[in-house]
Amino acid sequence: MNEKELARIKMENKTETYGDVLICPWCHEKNEDCWELDDDGEEVDCDSCGEKIVYSVHRSVSYTGHFPDVKLNRLLKKNEK
Repeated sequence: MNEKELARIKMENKTETYGDVLICPWCHEKNEDCWELDDDGEEVDCDSCGEKIVYSVHRSVSYTGHFPDVKLNRLLKKNEK
């Protein structure tokens, strides 16, 4: 089987699922405890149907910067004048 045939089979059978929780590509049951899985992307058994699932974890990080309260108060007082 070549890569093109494998890609076609994956698309037809929806063998990949994405979301906030791990969804079994076989039975489509949600694994709500997926936060307990390792970040390594190992193979696990589906708790519902028992089939093998290979998973990967995708994380995102965002940051917010703000003035400390003391500096913010100074800026507000400056703008009042």
